[in-house]
This record gives sequence, C-alpha cells and structure tokens, in this order.
Amino acid sequence: MNQNVRDQKNKTEEIPIEIPLYKNNSASYIFGASVDTSYSSSSDLSGESDLVLLDRPNPPANRAWCSDENEPVLTVNLANYIKPTAVSYQHFKWNGTVPHGSPRVFNVFACIDFNCEKTEPLVTNCEYKSFGEIQEQIYQIPSNSKTKSIGKVQFRFLKNHGNVKKTCVSLVRVYGESTGIPKMREFKTKKISKTCSEFKHIHHHNPFSYDKVKTVSISGQTLKKGTFSIRETTKSREKWFRTHGQMIGIGMIGFMQIILLINSHRISSNVEETRQTFDKLPKMDSRTNTEFQKADSIEKENEKMIEKLNEALKEVKPILMDQESKNEETPTKNSLHTFNAASYMYGASVDTSYSSSSDLSGESDLVLLDRPNPPANRAWCSDENEPVLTVNLANYIKPTAVSYQHFKWNRTVPDGSPRLFNVFACLDFSCEKTELLISNCEYKSSSQIQEQICQIPSNTKTKSIGKVQLRFLKNHGNVKKTCVSLVRVYGESTDLPKIKSVPIREFYNTCSYLRTSYHNYPFIYDKLHRKTCEHLFSNSCCSVCPECCDECYIEDYTDFYQFVVMLGAILAFVSFAFLLAFLCVFAMNGCKLKGLRRNGG
Repeated sequence: MNQNVRDQKNKTEEIPIEIPLYKNNSASYIFGASVDTSYSSSSDLSGESDLVLLDRPNPPANRAWCSDENEPVLTVNLANYIKPTAVSYQHFKWNGTVPHGSPRVFNVFACIDFNCEKTEPLVTNCEYKSFGEIQEQIYQIPSNSKTKSIGKVQFRFLKNHGNVKKTCVSLVRVYGESTGIPKMREFKTKKISKTCSEFKHIHHHNPFSYDKVKTVSISGQTLKKGTFSIRETTKSREKWFRTHGQMIGIGMIGFMQIILLINSHRISSNVEETRQTFDKLPKMDSRTNTEFQKADSIEKENEKMIEKLNEALKEVKPILMDQESKNEETPTKNSLHTFNAASYMYGASVDTSYSSSSDLSGESDLVLLDRPNPPANRAWCSDENEPVLTVNLANYIKPTAVSYQHFKWNRTVPDGSPRLFNVFACLDFSCEKTELLISNCEYKSSSQIQEQICQIPSNTKTKSIGKVQLRFLKNHGNVKKTCVSLVRVYGESTDLPKIKSVPIREFYNTCSYLRTSYHNYPFIYDKLHRKTCEHLFSNSCCSVCPECCDECYIEDYTDFYQFVVMLGAILAFVSFAFLLAFLCVFAMNGCKLKGLRRNGG
C-alpha cells in the first residue's frame, strides 16, 4: 500500500512551470536599442545620438548628448519589450561636484503609441544628486505600477546643474524584466593585423591615422575605437559597396595583371626577335638601335608596374577592427535563472557514446532542438529494449523539472512514443555512478497537453549536475521501436548560457531567400544553402520558413559543395585566362613573323 502511494506521488503531474524572467538593460545600444530622433530634441550629436545608450563603465565627456532646448526630450526605442523595474542616469566621471549642464531633475514616461502622443508616467522627479561619489544613480519604478509591457520610453529633463542653457546627457539605462534576452548586435569577425597595444600606440602617436583608418563595422554602422563613433548609414549602395567593393577591386587588379603579363610577354618576344635580327645584320642604323633600347626600357617599366600591382593586391584587405563593449546587467547579486539546460541552441548535446543506437545517425541532437512542434519524421528512434538517452547539459544546474513532448497528436498518442521513463543525474563522465532524480514519469494519453512536465522533488539532495540520463521503460502500444521527439531539463543557475549564433553574411542565406529556394529550387537549396538548425533558429527563420526548420540538419555539407563549385569556377577562369593569353601571344607572334618575312622579302 505504501509503495503504491509513493509511486503515485512520483507520477507525472501536469503542473505548468513558470516562465523564467530575465533582467537586463533594455536601453543598451549593443542589445539593439536606439534613440528615436524624430521624437527627441535636437542635439550636438548629429547622427551619433545612440552614443547616449552605449553602455560602458565611464562614458567620455566629449561624447555626450547635448541640447540647447528648454526641458529637452530624449525618446528611446528599447531593445525588446519589458516590464520596467528601474531607470538610471550616469554622467561622465566627476569628483566632488557634478559638472554644470548635467541633468538634475527629470521624469520618465512609457510611450503607449509609436509617436509618444499617449504616455504613462513611470517615475517622476528623479534627482541626480551632487553629493556622493556614485556615478550611476538608480531610480526604482514602483512595484504597483500598472505598466505591463513597454517598447519605448521618453526622458524629459526639467532642470540641470548650474541652471545653464545647455543640458548634456552622458548615459541612460532602463532596466526591466522579459521572458527573453535580446540578441547582441552581430560582429563580423575577421583576422586583424593590429593588436590592442598597437592600437593604443597609434592612438597616442598618430591620431590622424587612427581617426581615419581604424574603424570597425557593426551591423551596417561604424564604431570607432576609443571614441566609439556611430555613423548611421542610410544609402543601400554604400552598404553594397562595403560588401562587394573589395571583391570587385581585387578582380580588377587581377585582370590588369593578366593584361600586363600578356603585354610583357609580347614585348619580350619582340625584344628577342629584334636581338636575333640584330645578330644577323651587322650594320644597323641609329634608328634601329634606338628602337631596341626603347623596347628594353618598356619591358623594365612593365616589370616595375607588375611589382607595384602585386604589392597593392596584398594590401587590399577589409579594414575591420575589434570592438570593445561592456554590457552591465542590473545590479542583482546571485540572481537565479530558470531555463531549459537541455536545449541544443544553448549548447546541450546527446552523448552518443553512452546512449542507445538510433535512426538519427549523426543527427541525435535533434531530440534537444527546443521548438513548439517537433516534426514527426525527425524523432530519435531506437529498436533497443528500454533505450537510454544521455544528455550533456548546456551548463551545470540545480534541476527542478524534466519534460517530454511528442510530435503533434490529437486524442490518441501515437504508438512508439514513450509512456514511462526514469531520469538519473550522472555523477561521473561515463554515467557509471548515477543518482535518481525522478522515477515513473508518465506521458499520458488522456490529456491534450503536448509537453508534459515531471517536477523533481524540492528536497532532493542533488545540488549541481552537468549530465542526465533518461531511461525509457515502456512505450505506447508496446511496440518494438521507441521514438523520442523532444526532451527538456529545467533547472536553476546563476549563469545563463549564450544562445548559439550564426550571423547571415550572404544575401542568398537570408530567411526569405531560403524560403523561395526551398519551394522553387530544391536542388540548389539542398546543396548550396546553409540550412543547419543553428543557422535557421539563431536568425529567427522559422517564422518565415517553418518548413525549413522542420527539415533542418545538425550538420550538412553546404560548405563542401560551395568549395567544389568555387574551385571549379576558379579553375575555369584561370584556364580561360591562360587560353586567352596563349591565343593573344600566338596571334601577335604570327603577325610579327609575317611582317619580318615581308620585310625580308
């Protein structure tokens, strides 16, 4: 009787798990926030207004957002929708006395509509105090505020220190809670030739060169090292030139080299023929001797030009500098994040060495790809009796729950889906020593809930784990093959793992282009497009092309096929160039021989 009661308590309870909330500075430029200049006062930072949102420890004095208007307004498009909890202001570094012109009293409003005609006060009479040494001063938003979710705020500066005409704002922050963390701006990382210490030396000893050359491109904007200059580009042709201009320049220089090589070969042939004619004719007039010297000088001049072009070709490389950005989160000490640590996009993986064999050869991680509706044809299936699935978690967590979700079904759970399973924590790498987390988790057929959650008892002794093992005891229908669609392991951790990110660099790998190619050119899509789950999910392509995400792969051979195509194109171009050069030289030599025969005749 006691055993039955204990088993009943351990069975799956359909208790909805709370959605984790993350706190961050949603007004950070690096996260994607921006100043809405259409609804802000004019400032000295023409085209550089976003500097007031660049979250850094010590904002510089000469890069502040300054306005001559009476009671200036600063409107900020937040990086994502949040429930606001606090705002803060930080002036550039000061000691003892706050500089004149810095904000002293201001109000903060939430914009209810796009143009901020309808607003709701968040916090009023925020005072940036002149006493103390605290640079960032935080103003908590009342917890009983009715504001639920906002995407735009407006700062209205009422007074400044010293009551001077110009108000200068260095750095504003807006802290809040949201169910997701905004993605940081993507940086196209390429090899750079200068180290940070060399940048420092150039900055101090050669400021003109540093200011004009040392720049870094961030998502279509330019960020200058040290001064962090943000240049807002609006013309698409400038973006196109930055992307393809250098490739075109290299191609043009290569074409010029081929022409000069052909010309050099032709002149060399002419010189050789002239020398042979000179040997045969002992007496030559001064005009012929002058032509020989001129041809020799032209050959040397071409050689010098080819050397200069080679040097120029080596120097043609993208100017891309490293970026220095520091993202400071809300000052909450030891805050715990609850998340799915078995998510492939967070870095979790299936340990195939300690798992049963399955039909997903090399694609086992699909069972960890967290998506709303896992497809039926991409399940982890095994013919083994009581198969085992071992998962390396994204990071160490204190486990709170596990869940299982089968592909979409109505009324009746499909045969082969797990019905009863146990979950163990691995205490060593090979899972020889384990500790039971929860037993007899049942995936019920009497419910319409696709994801069914098994809560781990709160009194468990397990503190921190990095690997779990799911042992499937029975399946629905009692068939031979057990098919697992999606497992999740929820837990708490002070650190939140980073989501895998693959930036889109080529236009033919954008979500809309992939959708068009998927439906109209399946062969090209299958062989030449980057269609890994990591690429599609990190760039939010599933809302544009859900079919692409349903059939995504953990690994594909796109890079190999692209390499083969590019190699073939290069070989064809080189072959054509050599053939063209050979034909040109052959034709020129033929014409020269005819001319010599005619003169000799």
